[in-house]
Amino acid sequence: MRRARRTQHARPGLTLIELMIAIAITAMIGAAIGIVMTAAGRNLSRVSEVRSALQRSHAMHARLRAYTDAAFTILDEDPTQGFAVWLHDDNTGGTINLTELRIVWYDFAAETLRVEWFVFPIGLTGPEQQAMDRELSVGTDYFIEMELLRALGQTSEILIADGVAAFDLAHDAVSFIDAKRLRAGVSLRVSTDETQDMLFTIGINGHTVPN
Repeated sequence: MRRARRTQHARPGLTLIELMIAIAITAMIGAAIGIVMTAAGRNLSRVSEVRSALQRSHAMHARLRAYTDAAFTILDEDPTQGFAVWLHDDNTGGTINLTELRIVWYDFAAETLRVEWFVFPIGLTGPEQQAMDRELSVGTDYFIEMELLRALGQTSEILIADGVAAFDLAHDAVSFIDAKRLRAGVSLRVSTDETQDMLFTIGINGHTVPN
């Protein structure tokens, strides 16, 4: 009994070295968990940013289609300015009139797409509006025309999309005015230092070449 009692009292507790090892292991596990949680948070943030870019891409495509699906033709594009659309032919003459023109402007500094169109000054009568709605010949610099109208306070515009770092139209036809289908390459802002490239098509369902 004395021998057994001596043996029981001789059992040692945790030594200082064992305690330090336990603390080190706990710290390593905590650091590993922190790294995993940080990586998971970054991945979730990345997924959220890409999803937001995709949603903005879909919204931009839908807004552009509101113009292009009903348009007669894309008249021209300037890679640094935008593209011109012959939207309809209200005058039924087969020619482009001011009220039938839309300009989709690229503003890569502000990273936006916006559409602009001509509006009559307030107070004009029907005949006065008809006289003011002049025809534009094919090959006109449509961008300068819209800028001149804007300087006179005779345009209105709406935002189509933001976060657009780059936008480019391409086609396989002889010229834009002949193209029934176009490819739009878009670079959307995902984060401060990252963009996401996307590609979609634009179809001109009622394609018509102006006189």
